[in-house]
Amino acid sequence: IFSDANTKPVVASEQLIKRFNRVKKTDPGSALFLLTSSSVKRQLIRRILIKHMQAVIREKTVNDLPPPTFTFVTAGDATAAGHGNLFSQSYTAILQDTVENAFASLGIQFVAKNYGMGQYSCGPELSLCMNEVYGLDIDVLMWDFASLQPKYEHLRRTVLWTNRAGMHPTRPILFSFDTFGERFLKIKEFDGITGTGAILMQSEALQRLKLMLPDSNAVLDPEKLPAALRYYHCDGTIEGAI
Repeated sequence: IFSDANTKPVVASEQLIKRFNRVKKTDPGSALFLLTSSSVKRQLIRRILIKHMQAVIREKTVNDLPPPTFTFVTAGDATAAGHGNLFSQSYTAILQDTVENAFASLGIQFVAKNYGMGQYSCGPELSLCMNEVYGLDIDVLMWDFASLQPKYEHLRRTVLWTNRAGMHPTRPILFSFDTFGERFLKIKEFDGITGTGAILMQSEALQRLKLMLPDSNAVLDPEKLPAALRYYHCDGTIEGAI
């Protein structure tokens, strides 16, 4: 789909992930991404293709209409908000910068919205007021409240949040950053009941992936590393908050 776009950062990331993700399917704890069902990937691709078809129709008919949008919404706590960094350094903003040109090559406007807020759980307020907080146009909805566990983010709140997300008018695909466990298995149940597909990025697997990045203390001249990798990994420690 993105063959005509300038996607070098995306391709490089995919190559690293593919190398990392060569694990046995019987070991879910080792995989970087887990899907609630095999249809989730097809759902995501179908959404993108529908937007692309809308863009083609727009180009051939009424060109003064705004382009179709693909909206990624981040819901979460301080980690999602990017506290301790500039707002432009949050992963939602980086996602926007990384893929917007690729989507633009298809005539789609990629929009990433960050609604992360420190010390705020996913329920009941955010669960019951999704339309009012996150809007009515969502293609992918991110759950990133794991840093509040276990004191504030009880399992029942995640169940409520998932249930309400499945009732959203645009039926977004869910994306969560969390550990593999009971919470993901509960989300998976909704896929079988309501067809609410979800993708899990495992935090422990991501940490192992980070440790595969160049160690600035182990290379001869760390200044020659790309700016994003320079002094990010030092002596087995990843830059970040304590």
